[in-house]
Amino acid sequence: MRSRFIMNGVCTQWKGWINLEKLEGAGALEYDEERGAIEEKILKEQMERYVSRMKEFEERQRFFKEAQERQAKIESEVSVIHRHCILTCRRNIRVRSVK
Repeated sequence: MRSRFIMNGVCTQWKGWINLEKLEGAGALEYDEERGAIEEKILKEQMERYVSRMKEFEERQRFFKEAQERQAKIESEVSVIHRHCILTCRRNIRVRSVK
């Protein structure tokens, strides 16, 4: 009789015999190379997808941060222009009121 399972994260295969009438038997656990290779391939694929998603996330974060910095710079420039316009308008008003 053979039975494949994962024990403590290791692919194993139980090989042995069981007397179904007396419910006794003997067996041994062996490393299951075939299933171990499959599980390793699956793990590598998952890690590759994880790394790819992390890179995509970091790139989106970088684009978002750059967009926020550009927006802050534009708002700062608009604020400077707005203050300049206000000061110019006040000077014009003073010049007109003095005349």
